[in-house]
Amino acid sequence: MSDDTNFVPRLDGTGSLGRTDKRWNEVHAKTYHGDGSNLTGLTIDQVTGAAPADNYLTTFDQPAGSSDPIVGVGNTITVDTDLTYTPGQYITITLRIDNSLNQLSRVVSYNALSGQLQYAAPYSVGAGVANGNTSHDGEWDINIAETPTPRYTTQSAESGLRSSPIPGQPGSGGNALGFGVAGEIALGFDLQYEAGDYVKMAEYDDLSDYQIAEVVSYDTETGILVYDTPTIVEGSHNGGMQIFTVTLAVAEEVRATAAEETLQANIDAEETAEV
Repeated sequence: MSDDTNFVPRLDGTGSLGRTDKRWNEVHAKTYHGDGSNLTGLTIDQVTGAAPADNYLTTFDQPAGSSDPIVGVGNTITVDTDLTYTPGQYITITLRIDNSLNQLSRVVSYNALSGQLQYAAPYSVGAGVANGNTSHDGEWDINIAETPTPRYTTQSAESGLRSSPIPGQPGSGGNALGFGVAGEIALGFDLQYEAGDYVKMAEYDDLSDYQIAEVVSYDTETGILVYDTPTIVEGSHNGGMQIFTVTLAVAEEVRATAAEETLQANIDAEETAEV
């Protein structure tokens, strides 16, 4: 049958081509119009106008003999192109033959054209990484992970409290500090501190000795937290090598404590004056 005229039903939405027991073998057409609800066997990229599915699962093949650290650090590796990673997401990086070598990291950047994936220093690591293993030849599996809950509590490096470098004066920082002075402290990587937070720094072996200060800045890559002149100081610390337990202090509590101390100081001053 050959006909250049339209073949249409008498009424809209009526009539069918074929039956369930007598179907046409092939249908050739330039354009299909309809909701497509009964079409099967199509992949997402074959449907015009359909949004691409999220694509995260990929691998990195570390060459034999390479000692470049993959876990335990932040790094940049080349994975598949056309993935859907965006900065701020979290990923798991796991050695396929030994899942104790794994870490959870934040995505810093991803180039969908080159496949260059940059990730931050680890938020957490597996037992194998904690034992000092940071690289292994073979395939590493990378996939999307849930965003972890905000993390603030950690232990500092043994270097303790240090003075911050003076801009334009190399080597001007790094001097040991006691309590009551603005400075910096080396913490873990990829914590959630932001400028304006309050941080409590307590001596690891005596938590009654502590200070609370406002955060000036925190570098997720180096772990360096810079703090302002402490608002509250309890006990004493004269500087030197010391590990600190560091936690987030609630700003309202800081202000309340400071106000209470000011009130008590005024009362003490009045009593002294009366004497």
